Amino acid sequence: MKPILLLAFAGSLLSCTRSATRHEPLRLDRNIRTQVLEHLTFPHPTGRDGAAHFYDNHYLVQWFTNDELEYSSFDSVISQTFRSYYEWAEDTLVITGGYGWLTGLQGGFEIRVCNTDIQVFNKLCSANQPAYKLREEEPPRFIVNVPTQESQVILSELPGRTDKPPVLYGFLSFNGTNFYEQKDSLSQRRRMNMKVYFRSTPLSS
Repeated sequence: MKPILLLAFAGSLLSCTRSATRHEPLRLDRNIRTQVLEHLTFPHPTGRDGAAHFYDNHYLVQWFTNDELEYSSFDSVISQTFRSYYEWAEDTLVITGGYGWLTGLQGGFEIRVCNTDIQVFNKLCSANQPAYKLREEEPPRFIVNVPTQESQVILSELPGRTDKPPVLYGFLSFNGTNFYEQKDSLSQRRRMNMKVYFRSTPLSS
């Protein structure tokens, strides 16, 4: 993966004092760690302090094109290289995760938590040329945050701002809303649903 992708995927962090938020279900459960580790393997080198940044994770997604189900791995055992990290943007905790970091991104998420408000986005990033847009008439962009619906978030804890921030474990499921993917001159309406268990490390580790 090109380093610029990591920087780009970490962009567009917003404070909840400056952006509209909506309340979505959020549950804290320390026992989610056990379920998370059942879905992960760690064949990739660790970072500073032994933090496992990249790992293989079960790829549980559904892709729709023009409202037709094109691909589903919900009933399969398929793994993709995955990374998740978190950081604070002013008063907002931002958790980001994505599949395919080493081979080309295959879909991801961004969770923003501010007090009791939470926003969940299907995060899409293209490596070589702008490919995604929220409306058909827009020019394509490298990165889009697609709103989601029917989301569920479980976190092992809400990490504070400490000198030794913890590893965060969680589960997320959502139904995506429509976006457009541009390939050459062809624009297709697409949508993604996702279920994902994740292990998230501080971005600075």
